[in-house]
Order: sequence, then structure tokens, then C-alpha cells
Amino acid sequence: MNFRWFIDVMDGKYITPSSGTNAGARRLIIRCPIRPLGLTRPFHGMPCFGNHDHFWTGSLLETDYLRQSYTNNVILLLGSKSRCGVNARIEFMGTIDGSTPYGTIMRRLGLLTNFIVGGVPTRRQLSLIPTATRLTTSNWMREFFNTTSKPVGHGFSQANITNSFACYSFEPKTNLPRSRSLCLDDTQTDQDYDAMDRRMGFRINWLLCHNWTRAGSRPKPQIALGACAILSWTACRENHQLGHLSTI
Repeated sequence: MNFRWFIDVMDGKYITPSSGTNAGARRLIIRCPIRPLGLTRPFHGMPCFGNHDHFWTGSLLETDYLRQSYTNNVILLLGSKSRCGVNARIEFMGTIDGSTPYGTIMRRLGLLTNFIVGGVPTRRQLSLIPTATRLTTSNWMREFFNTTSKPVGHGFSQANITNSFACYSFEPKTNLPRSRSLCLDDTQTDQDYDAMDRRMGFRINWLLCHNWTRAGSRPKPQIALGACAILSWTACRENHQLGHLSTI
């Protein structure tokens, strides 16, 4: 839902920045429906895919339990880094009251043992969010085709969606043929969190072979790289004779 708000903000559409029953939306200015100006020409939105787009808290693989939490009405029951991890069911994560100006923390926060009545744990029921869903890499990119702002796909193509490949490149200005902007997905995979080295090898190969960065084939371009995390390109520059490369 937050991701859809982001796209609608770029499009200049109305959004209601609250969920569930939209508590407080009619009387709290921070939850009232708003219509931002959005992006207009000559500004284009060209996004980069990052770790917070498909990992729990940006660093943990999703489990079936976490996926179910997106749409059910039960407060999360997890562990912590110091207490058995997220696969444990020992602590309620709590919730906030959206009808209050500062999001007052509601009860049902803390150890499960504090909420057992008659030998049975009790859980506070939340409002359902029927429009919430899990975004895979392909579904995340697909949302950028459902916009009114330009360009269509915002850098991504149907091939990106089909191959779950969130890297693309473009020329920022047609009158600057030696300039190139690259958007690189440098995150791990959803299936194999430890596959970073293999995944990055594939991404670096795309960067070098697809974008004219090998010496001798064409004049070295001026490259601007957008990525979720800053990378060290010293070794790449030495081994592959890259042109001038700056990171965003």
C-alpha cells in the first residue's frame, strides 16, 4: 500500500495516507486525503530496486507467516535478534492507535506470557487491509506500468518483468550520446539470501557487456550509476578499463 501511495504521489493523484478503517482521516491533517503536485515534464521518475522493496525490514527473507501478516487481522508474534529471531513466537510486536495525533501505542505489546488467560494466549484483532499484498520483484516493476507519469514503465520493460531482472539503462539526453545512466539491482535474491556473490557477478557482467563499458568497442561513456547500496568499483575499473563512473 505504501508503494502504491508513492506511485500515486508521482502521478499527482489523491491518496489517503492511512489504512484499515482510516481512523482519524477526517480530523487529523496527517491522515487527511491529499493531492500532491506530482512529477511534470521535464522531470521523469526513474526508480532503483532496493533491499527494502522485497525483504522484511530490509534484511530478512520473508516467511509464510510474515506474508500472511500483510492481510490478516492478528498482531505479529515474533522473537528478536537477541531472543530466538523472527521465527520465534514469544513477543507481540504491538500496534498504534491511528485515531490519535501521535499514534499512541496500544496494548498487546511485549512477551506472550503476559497475555495468557486461562492457559490460552489472547490476541487483539486488527482491521483488515484487503488491498495489501506481497510484492515480488516482478510485481514491483509491473506497478510502474500502471501510472500516468512518464516514461511508460519508468525505465523497466516487459522483459524485466518476465525475467525478474530489475536493471536497466538509458541515455538521459539524446544530444549527449556518450552519457549513460544505469540503474542496478544489487540486492540478494528472494530464494537464496546467500547468493550475493553469484548474483553480483551476473549484474557486473550486465553492467560491462550491455552498456558499452569495455575499452575498444566504443568511446568510453560517462556513466552515472544508481543503486540501493554504494559499491566499490576500483577492481572493476582496473580489470575492465571502465570509463568515468560516478555513483548516485
